[in-house]
Amino acid sequence: MAETRTDRATDAQTITVGIARRPGTEPPCADGYDVQRRGRRVCAAVVDGAGHDETVVRYARVTPPVITHIGMTMGGLAALTTAGQMAHAYDVPPHASAVYARMEPGQPTTVHWIGDCRAYGWDGKVLTQWSTDQTMGQYLRRNGVAVELAAMAAAPVSTGPGSHRG
Repeated sequence: MAETRTDRATDAQTITVGIARRPGTEPPCADGYDVQRRGRRVCAAVVDGAGHDETVVRYARVTPPVITHIGMTMGGLAALTTAGQMAHAYDVPPHASAVYARMEPGQPTTVHWIGDCRAYGWDGKVLTQWSTDQTMGQYLRRNGVAVELAAMAAAPVSTGPGSHRG
C-alpha cells in the first residue's frame, strides 16, 4: 500500500513546507493538506480526492489532519492506514491519493504515499522527486509489461480462420 523513502534532513534550524496545486476542471475542489509541528519535527500530508462528489470533498478535507497527527506519533504507515479506514465511514468509500512526509533536522526524513501523488524535496539547490506515482502505467513500466504490449501491438495480425496473434 504505502512506500517509503528515507534520507537525512540537513541540520538547518528551519524546515519549510510548501504545496502546489492547480485548479480542477470544476468546483468544488477535493484537495486537502495539513502541517503539524512539534518542536523541530514537521509532519505534512496532502490528499487528492477523485471527483467532485460532496463525500469526496469532505473526506479530502478531514483526513490530512488525521494523517499528520497519527503520523507524528505512530509513523506514516499507521497514518495512511487510518485514513484508508476512514473511507469506510461513507456508504460509497471515496477514492483518494495521499502523500505524507515527516522531517526533523538531523533525523531521517520519511515519505509515505499511496496513489498518483508525488513528494519532492528541495535542499536549497536541487529539487528531488522522492516518490513514484502508484498507477497502472507505472506498474506496467516497472514490471516490463509495457514493453511486451508495445511489441505485441507492432506484430502483424492475421484474421483468417485458425489464425492467432503472437
